[in-house]
Amino acid sequence: MSDFGSKVYMIPRKTRIQPTRRLIFFLLAYMTLACGLDALAGVLDPAKIHYRYIQNKDIQNAPVLVLIHGLKGTSQTFDGVLPSLSKNFSVLVYDQRGHGQTEELGLEYGPHSLARDLANLLDHLHMDRVHLLGHSFGAKTALAFAEIFPRRTQSLILEDMGIKAGSDPMLGKDEILKKAHEVQLSYQPSYSTKEELLNVAQKVTGDSVKYLERKVKTNPQGLFELTFKPHVSILYHYFCRKEDFVEAWMDLTQPVLFLTADPSYSAVSRSEYFSIKKMKRSGKTQFVEIAGADHSIHKTHPERFVEVVTQFLEVQSSSSTILSDWSPGYGDSLEEAGSESIIFGLGPEPKENGVRRKLF
Repeated sequence: MSDFGSKVYMIPRKTRIQPTRRLIFFLLAYMTLACGLDALAGVLDPAKIHYRYIQNKDIQNAPVLVLIHGLKGTSQTFDGVLPSLSKNFSVLVYDQRGHGQTEELGLEYGPHSLARDLANLLDHLHMDRVHLLGHSFGAKTALAFAEIFPRRTQSLILEDMGIKAGSDPMLGKDEILKKAHEVQLSYQPSYSTKEELLNVAQKVTGDSVKYLERKVKTNPQGLFELTFKPHVSILYHYFCRKEDFVEAWMDLTQPVLFLTADPSYSAVSRSEYFSIKKMKRSGKTQFVEIAGADHSIHKTHPERFVEVVTQFLEVQSSSSTILSDWSPGYGDSLEEAGSESIIFGLGPEPKENGVRRKLF
């Protein structure tokens, strides 16, 4: 009821904003203002994605190859093969959501959410059709991208990752979310000594100290950090492992290079490998197995890796749309390097000790 002068007006019940709805309304309004519409929709703002784009200026309309890292990885995993690949292609490498220098967002780290992050980044860079190479769980991001955006996907290269869902996890989604939250609260983003960081990281991740030592970096303040976020890795592993791409695989029309490591080290079981080979899908598939290579083929056998990838991509149709009319936006900078243009998002990356490891 409201009083204007001598008249009294009754507000109909249907038009009144109930307390719960009012709270939701204000929360949504606040999130929109604070995070932007992309964050509200669960898509990461491309200005918050760390990337490097090495544009080949010697080849007119050089094909664009996007490299996607996997679990507990960063874009730096591909540093050893970037110089060779950029001789024939323009190469885009980036840190996925919650990895490396890219910001985290929400609790959803499934392949389709990460694929939409990539689409946002490509839009930001004015890229249309691209070739995708995904390593490990990064291959599932590539598969999800091809499923959602088939027209934008010229070809796929899957580096040592299957297409089937993993075995049923022992923990359900709610338990995984709770575990990730507990892990996030149990460690700090940075530590004053490397020993203290490794001690805490070993307890919350279960990884060996030998492995974790390869994932330590020093921040600008001289403090020690991990190159991955343990709570994000829990979510990423859960959502990617439970995703099954068999149906999407059968519908793919793009050419695929199915690149696997030596059977002794491969993340793709023999049964799944031969099962995939028997599948009759819409597009063509090339199967290549690198003898002696472990899960990170691009690190253990870089020359053979580049050779196989280059041969596969050269027989594909040339890319029609490359980085065009690009101008530096928020968080972007451009450095000239001889015949290449190296474009950084969110500034240059710090150095990382890159040492190979088996499996994940």
